[in-house]
Amino acid sequence: MGKHVAILDIGSSKIICLICSTEDDGSFVVRGAGVVGYAGFRYGKILSEKSFKNAIRDAITKAENDASRHVKTIIVGVPSPFSKLIVSKGAVELGGKSISVRDIDRMVVSSFDFEQPAGFEPIHDTPIEFNIDGTLSYDMPLGVPANELSGMVSHLYVDSLFKKLIVDVLSSLRITASEFISVPLAEGRFVVSDDIGSGEALVVDVGSMHTDVVLMRNTAVADMRTLDVGGYNFTSDIAYIFDLPIVEAEKQKRNYVYALDYTDSVVKIKLPEEVIELNLSAISEVIDARTYELADMIEEAIVSMGVRMGEITPIYLTGGGISLMRGCTEFISDYFGVKFIVNMPWMPRLSSPNYASAFALMRFAMSENELGRESTGFWQKIKDFLTN
Repeated sequence: MGKHVAILDIGSSKIICLICSTEDDGSFVVRGAGVVGYAGFRYGKILSEKSFKNAIRDAITKAENDASRHVKTIIVGVPSPFSKLIVSKGAVELGGKSISVRDIDRMVVSSFDFEQPAGFEPIHDTPIEFNIDGTLSYDMPLGVPANELSGMVSHLYVDSLFKKLIVDVLSSLRITASEFISVPLAEGRFVVSDDIGSGEALVVDVGSMHTDVVLMRNTAVADMRTLDVGGYNFTSDIAYIFDLPIVEAEKQKRNYVYALDYTDSVVKIKLPEEVIELNLSAISEVIDARTYELADMIEEAIVSMGVRMGEITPIYLTGGGISLMRGCTEFISDYFGVKFIVNMPWMPRLSSPNYASAFALMRFAMSENELGRESTGFWQKIKDFLTN
């Protein structure tokens, strides 16, 4: 059994703490899990710091009790509303010598020709591509002779106030935040199939309060957008229009099946003071309308990235907002005319798309733990090159 690693995944409606360890075959096993709901965040703002802090404490405590061990250090996921992405070009002169690891690092350093974003701190700097004397390559160019090496580099930052809030809560528990990891980066690498190689892919993560649209290129985040609409909007629409409690509205949303004919179908709902009847076709109209609205927003975000729908084959749908609704993936695929893929790698516990970000952080973190720096993407290729 390998070293235990703990992660903290900050979702827009729940907080997840996982404690895992590696097996001899390189896989990891969940030793403890804590999942706690809280008031959440909207538009990049925590709605209730008290609820937020309590949820962090409770999630960690539950995971510790489940794993029968105390957490001393933890790796924290940074959701997109509390992060910033900057993509810039770096270049170095080589004078015909072969490209080394140091030259790639120099290229990354040279890409910092922009003003650092105020109120943010760096967490990831990852090459997206390489240009060797005018020839574009996504492969690691170690050992290739070149006069000039250039390329676009992805820089991800964490909001300083968000980071401080997390650190303060953890400090009160005598826990150290050992690292902050971008959720879009970790999740993109987790759900995107390895068979696309160094190509492009889109990841659409529909959470409770927001939706992330992330463009992955060669295991790096090349672009991303955050939409302030998520699965909770579907629930709140049903609650408001039909005057239902949120809990009952959520139940009706989860029971819904896309493309099913609900004509003349009626459901009886027992409320505290009465029993009411609702026509399911009316609920269907509400859910379909909100789905069309979200789909239009997703398409607008994709187009704003300079991507035309259909030109990128793999588009992955994840998150707990709508991907768990039966028939949703097919409904959206038909609407766009492009197949959306739900690719949640199998896990022995909590194996569903709404836990994808937590497991993505865990795999990313444990891979780094084994190798000392990012084990997927470019630095894995460097490790492979040097050890073969």
